[in-house]
Amino acid sequence: MLKNDALAQLNQLKKDIRAAKDIAKGTVRGSSGKFGFAVLDDGREAFISPLDMNRVFPGDRVRINIVEGKGGKPQAELEKLLESPLRDFVGKYVVKGQGHFVEPDLPQFNRWLFIPPKQRKGLKAGDYLHCRVTQHPFYKDGKAQVKVLGNLGQLQQAGFEARYMAAKFELPEQFKPKALAEQSELAEGKQQALWQQRPLAEAPFVTIDGANTLDMDDAIAVAQTDNGYRLSVAIADPGAEIAAGSELAESALGRSQTVYMPGHSLHMLPTELSHQRFSLVAEQERPCILVELDIDTDGAISHSQFSLAKLQSQRKLSYQQVADFLAGDDSEALPAAIADSLKHMQALAERREQYRREHALVMEDKPDFELELGENGKINAIHKLEKNPAHKMVEEAMLATNIAAAEFFAAKGSKALYSTHSGIKADKLDNLRGVLGEDHPALAELALDSLAGYRELMQKLETLDGQLYFTIKRLLQSSELRLEPAPHLGLGLNAYATITSPIRRYQDLYNHYQLKQALGQGQGSTLDEEQLQALQQQLQRGRQAVRQMEQWLHCQYMNRQTGSEHSATIALVNGQGVGVRFDDSGIEGFALLQNKEQPWQLDHRRLKLVRDDTVYQLGQAVTVKVVSVDMKLRRIAVEIIPAP
Repeated sequence: MLKNDALAQLNQLKKDIRAAKDIAKGTVRGSSGKFGFAVLDDGREAFISPLDMNRVFPGDRVRINIVEGKGGKPQAELEKLLESPLRDFVGKYVVKGQGHFVEPDLPQFNRWLFIPPKQRKGLKAGDYLHCRVTQHPFYKDGKAQVKVLGNLGQLQQAGFEARYMAAKFELPEQFKPKALAEQSELAEGKQQALWQQRPLAEAPFVTIDGANTLDMDDAIAVAQTDNGYRLSVAIADPGAEIAAGSELAESALGRSQTVYMPGHSLHMLPTELSHQRFSLVAEQERPCILVELDIDTDGAISHSQFSLAKLQSQRKLSYQQVADFLAGDDSEALPAAIADSLKHMQALAERREQYRREHALVMEDKPDFELELGENGKINAIHKLEKNPAHKMVEEAMLATNIAAAEFFAAKGSKALYSTHSGIKADKLDNLRGVLGEDHPALAELALDSLAGYRELMQKLETLDGQLYFTIKRLLQSSELRLEPAPHLGLGLNAYATITSPIRRYQDLYNHYQLKQALGQGQGSTLDEEQLQALQQQLQRGRQAVRQMEQWLHCQYMNRQTGSEHSATIALVNGQGVGVRFDDSGIEGFALLQNKEQPWQLDHRRLKLVRDDTVYQLGQAVTVKVVSVDMKLRRIAVEIIPAP
């Protein structure tokens, strides 16, 4: 037994040793090699050797001792694993000799993880797997193990990419039994008090959507008045039967939105509800929230009114049908009331767009691209879809409705979900002010991080300096949801809250609950900050899943077209080269330009690469040739063909 004073001396010695060390906490970052780095909380960065990197995963939180490494650079000695966020992931099944592994599909993750014999049943090399980490390598001398949660199939199988991305980004495909049980209760139960709401008069309401759309959220009618127009928007009301806090509502919160992947959709609500029970199907009575807006001849909203109603939409029209009608094609016989409403809708849209150009901001029109998939689920062709007048009519109607909703919520003090946008990234502001000081001194004095300042800047640059206007669009922050009103700089608005897509977006369904509460017609819902962050993260995961699936399909498509030439627009500039977007398909590629013999100079303030008399900058039109496709990294390499 040690005496008390000996124990005290030993403890003091341990404290002295620890005090002599440079102890820090940080996050592990992988690299393209076997080594890695610890990005420390105090801003420093320490090298992690391949041996130590074998004991951790990228993203792990660790406590390290910093020692002097090669060349005097700081090197990390691992002391303790604090947290490992990696749990479930997807990857490819690899067999090497007697070893069976999964190669994780994770950024900067350069190792294979062992699959125990009991987990290999029914698997074959090349399968893509959904796995869970069961043994962290920190505690087992660098040896990690996983459990196989599911076999996602192989690349050549139809629909494989959608299953893979749903698993990778944790997008639920099946509804939980409790939510499905509630759906059954709705189908079997009696109609609720919603049917006591006033029926809409014989106003010529129509839905205008894609030809194949089944989850129709809104129907529109426009009438001319003595002072301008009356815009009436009837919005599907799933909240009439799906109570706040119910299993279906909580399921919608967890899913956050309907995710439209090529050839496959993951619905926020069960399809029987989103396609039938609540969808504004023509000539079928449906509950709705009615928004009535009086809009002056100059496009200003002078009055708004919100109420609950029941609706029978008169027609389901596609964008193309409406565009054809407005262009004079009378092959689609429309009743006079609907025809007049569509003409008024077009005139109103023109006035609203002009009003927003003068008093807010109008986002640039970008073409959509439709992927035509074959029976194998791969791309057969890509079709460029330009917006027609019908798209603009619906867009302006929805924008006006959501603007009015934000004003209503703010006036009532409702805890609604506002879509906000803070404009230019904070770390880009000083550089931008420097460029403005050189090119447009009067604009450099604007408060660029304020609504008024950003709005004036973009309104003037749109006609004064198209290149800088385009560049600033690439310096913007992402939009986010908040529970209190805040400006949306991207739209140039004081506040914006969406209510027009409650079948497809949870934030709209949530806002329906708040709107009804403000009208004294129902119980509102509540979200805490943790739920709000989870909602935003799930929205982001959905967007990433769609983007990565499209990129994967694009790579497969272009792998058959190496050597092909395309007109393109520069959409990204960095120190290594430029990213381009093909004008005819929206496909993205990267041209590697930097080399030691003929270096390019990056002007990071103006986002352009310069060498001698050659300049590549954002928005520039170029011609490119597809050089190669990296199917593993899903990247398309191109080279720029010099202009003659």
